[in-house]
Amino acid sequence: MRVGPLLRRAALTAILLLTAGLASPASALPGIGSDADGKIAFARDVDGNFQIHTIRPDGSGLRQLTNTPGHQSINTAWSPDGRTIAFDSDRTGVVQLFTMRSDGTHVRQLTDDPVRSSANPAWSPDGRKLVFVRRLPEAQNGAIYVMNADGSSMRALTSDQADNYAPAWSPDGAQIAFTSNRTGPGTSAVYQMHADGSHVRQLTPLALDAFAPDYAPDGRQVAFSSNADLPDSAIYVIRVDGSRLRQLTSPPPGGGDAFVSYSPDGRRLAFVSDRGGNPDLWVMDADGTDLVDLTPDPEFDFAPDWGPARP
Repeated sequence: MRVGPLLRRAALTAILLLTAGLASPASALPGIGSDADGKIAFARDVDGNFQIHTIRPDGSGLRQLTNTPGHQSINTAWSPDGRTIAFDSDRTGVVQLFTMRSDGTHVRQLTDDPVRSSANPAWSPDGRKLVFVRRLPEAQNGAIYVMNADGSSMRALTSDQADNYAPAWSPDGAQIAFTSNRTGPGTSAVYQMHADGSHVRQLTPLALDAFAPDYAPDGRQVAFSSNADLPDSAIYVIRVDGSRLRQLTSPPPGGGDAFVSYSPDGRRLAFVSDRGGNPDLWVMDADGTDLVDLTPDPEFDFAPDWGPARP
């Protein structure tokens, strides 16, 4: 995984995870502003360690959910009903998967392997399963796994020697998109496979060096990050049949936009950008317009996941 200069620090932390109370509210921005629009979960650097936070899509209601000094909690995934958040953390020594309620209570450990790490969770649309990445310490390759939401019946979906990571489940439950360098080290692409691991096909051109896909709620297209213009990263979308590739963002030189997540209605996208000089959480319309910085502060933000709308 390669991204722009400031985002690279967060990306490297996420890779290390794979291998080895309340915060003050943000200033409210005009616009959306209720839980009916869903909340965005993301990781924020707190005293040198990433912790899970949530925020409303208008920039209000910033809340810290995890508090494990000396340990990292980074990649999150909202359950389809919005009541539970799955996440990865190294709080037990080796990175494992956990769940907690959306308010940060009732933390439960799902995986427990003294050697292999488990990270990058994503829920199936029916909430019964989780897809994730599993790897050995210091390994250069990771495998996509699936298990029941309670941690049982774990099985591998990929078995090659490539580095496979950042899975996302399609809204109809039939497909899983993921990142892989299976064509050779140094270049990644987004791939799609059936939910049982069969019929793997390449979705994005190799020239884009694509990573971290997310399906639109209607399942017709995938948003992803690209390193085609290193040292700058940008956000693209593509139809699931490989057509209608479009670039949504063009950060200023030395900047980077990455790690994108669709809103519940598909009209907006959350992502991380350091275009303002610091990695902040941003939102924009799904066509790449109307960009808004939700967290214009000196903290380092990373890996957003936009949760479902709730009454």
